[in-house]
Amino acid sequence: MMVNGLLISLFIFIEHTYGVERGSYIGCYKYKENLDVIVNVTNVQDCISTCEKKYMKFAVLGNSNTSCSCSEFLGEIGSSKASEKCIANSVYSSKSLVPDPPKNFHVTSITDEGVHITWEKPDNFKEITSYEITASVIHTFSQYPVQNNTVWIYSNNTFQTTLNLQSASKYNLTIRALSGEDIGKPASNVFETLLGVPDNIPYPPEILSRKGSKMTVKIHPVINNNGPISYYQLVVLDKIAIFQSEFLKDYKQALSDGLNFYITAELKPDDLKTDFIVGDGKFYGNYFNAPLLSSLEYNLIVGIVSSYKNQTKVAFSNSSLTNRAPLVQNYKGGSDTSTVTILLILGIIILSILLIGGVVVFFILRKRVIHRHGHNRLNEQELTVHGPMITIENSAYLPEEEQIPVNHYKNLKQKVRILNLKDDLSVDAHSIIGQGKFGVVCNAVLKEKDSSISLAAYTIQDKNLAPEQKKMMLKDLDMLIKCEKHENLIELVGTSESSHVLYVVLKIFSTNLKQFLISNRVLLPNRFCKVSEFQVLGIITQITHGLLELERNQIYHKQLCARNIMLTEDLVPKISGFGLADYMTDKELDYTRWTALEALKGQHFNSRSVIWSFGVLLWEICALGATPYSNISHKSDLVDKISRGTRLPQLKYFNDDLYQIMLNCWQVDMGERPNCESLCQAIESLEEDTIIPFINFNFYQIIPIRTVQI
Repeated sequence: MMVNGLLISLFIFIEHTYGVERGSYIGCYKYKENLDVIVNVTNVQDCISTCEKKYMKFAVLGNSNTSCSCSEFLGEIGSSKASEKCIANSVYSSKSLVPDPPKNFHVTSITDEGVHITWEKPDNFKEITSYEITASVIHTFSQYPVQNNTVWIYSNNTFQTTLNLQSASKYNLTIRALSGEDIGKPASNVFETLLGVPDNIPYPPEILSRKGSKMTVKIHPVINNNGPISYYQLVVLDKIAIFQSEFLKDYKQALSDGLNFYITAELKPDDLKTDFIVGDGKFYGNYFNAPLLSSLEYNLIVGIVSSYKNQTKVAFSNSSLTNRAPLVQNYKGGSDTSTVTILLILGIIILSILLIGGVVVFFILRKRVIHRHGHNRLNEQELTVHGPMITIENSAYLPEEEQIPVNHYKNLKQKVRILNLKDDLSVDAHSIIGQGKFGVVCNAVLKEKDSSISLAAYTIQDKNLAPEQKKMMLKDLDMLIKCEKHENLIELVGTSESSHVLYVVLKIFSTNLKQFLISNRVLLPNRFCKVSEFQVLGIITQITHGLLELERNQIYHKQLCARNIMLTEDLVPKISGFGLADYMTDKELDYTRWTALEALKGQHFNSRSVIWSFGVLLWEICALGATPYSNISHKSDLVDKISRGTRLPQLKYFNDDLYQIMLNCWQVDMGERPNCESLCQAIESLEEDTIIPFINFNFYQIIPIRTVQI
């Protein structure tokens, strides 16, 4: 134990700041407090090594040169010259200036989508500012471009998180504590994510020919990013069979169980290089390829089987019914067959003669009529429609006569910010948010000066798109560009390109309007909602402003509902779900409940169809996220009842003016529905009525409010 006022020597390793190296002399210092002797040492180097192992800044050597202590702080300076005697004390340096590794770093849960990890604060005196987690890929089956080191930064009060990672991939996960610019010692864990369901559905088998008991087919290979493809299973189904994968068996067992579908072959990926003959009577894998019955027609399904480390996942294609080749059968010649064949041939010949005769008669009569009335043609003027016809497709108008110029994409790029993939934008190809029409949507980070912004990147392999798909993709991109940066529409940040991928970068928000409304349901004294009526009206008003901007750009939103309204932290709504901002995050949704009556009957979607959808959205918002027509489960019943006049009810806490706006939106005659501009005025007028509020979340129970999965 050292006494107060003791002059001691110490060293600090601050190489990156002061240029001091390990073993350097710092000077003589005295401490007012007592320092505990940690260990008796025989030389200076032992003291330095001891403090280094304890991750302490200063090695303190007592007068006797055998009394060693460690400290994080300097005392009062006595002498800093190595030539001066330091009361028989000699001081040398300790190396450690960085934080200790985080304690108890554990991977607590592993799934096919990622891991959940926990850790504790390091045991040292450094101030921790944040934690850096790095995932390094050791092995993966994914054919997506994989970033070797994906980095996450968490605050100093975070001690657990869930990371989204690629399925069936081996990672080295490293965590370090950061103290300012100092990077701490690492703690690491090596693990492997579980096998995932194959992310690509196989193509249906292509039936090349059928002859008697055999059928020649082509099986197309498929890419699986969630694990290996162990083998392909070929399934034979009777034409009337209903496929149930859980009951799949080999031919013999299926025959015994009375099933009309079975696995006929199990093929390795290399076996797909040649065409396969179904029904050749051989074994493939453990499955007998039984001859087909000549009198029956069959469908085929192919499944990809992914097996890895005692896990197996399977994905099956659709039926080959739509790809069916002509059925060619070998019938033995007989009088009945010959008679039928002759009658069919005669029937075809007679019908052909009648058809040709009818065409000839038509042209003769047409010529006579034109000749008879030819003198009147000079006095007639044809009434024509000038200008392109308008059709609705993918939530936007498409002029039929509009030609896409060759340099259309270059023109679009001039209107939008181009992001540098190396310097500005970081795309995490493993962190998939959803699936769009032209590719997957991943998490991305935009680096801005001293900060980074979380975004969504739509990854489009545009060079692989068919010409018609590329045309649709460019029109969807053009929709977002037309909207510019309206406060109530989803924002297009920019685009970026690699050698084979186009990235369309969008703003991303963690909450949509439906989630917000449901989360704010609560039973309080005399109240059933945490959000105020004023806030709800503000959200509704801003949505109408966004719809007005879409209408000005002739963009008609076909999927308008609360799920497609994103919310900022300040409760500013952003209309999404149109153009390239239309992608599925979970499963494909059925928008029938929000669709206008004329669209349900097959008519074109137009600006007044959007008004109908807004009326349903307005009811959904005021009902705190309830599902419209939740008491009607079947789509066919819903269409029938809406056609017969069924409308969403007026809930007890809706005032008459609010419900009248909804009813106006649901008029059968589209001309009687308000346009967006008058709708904005009607919604804003609700704010002016201070005597009778448009909605009241007090006193009533939420009996009619029910949410169902759609």
